[in-house]
Amino acid sequence: MLLVKKIVEPQERVELARKFAEIDTKLVVNFEGEVVDPYDSTLARLKAAGLDLEWPLRQSYKPLSDLLCFKR
Repeated sequence: MLLVKKIVEPQERVELARKFAEIDTKLVVNFEGEVVDPYDSTLARLKAAGLDLEWPLRQSYKPLSDLLCFKR
């Protein structure tokens, strides 16, 4: 869900990458965000929570490692 702009703002992604880097740069390089499958029950729960999302959820975000210029 980290890739959904309605849930996580782009600046929040940068801050997360920075916090990971403070702990260990490997966390930034190896981070894989979760993608939610659009099952009917999932869509119903998201809609009940006030989130009407477009599918597929994969957006054009760069990996966290690209945000802070870490090499894979």
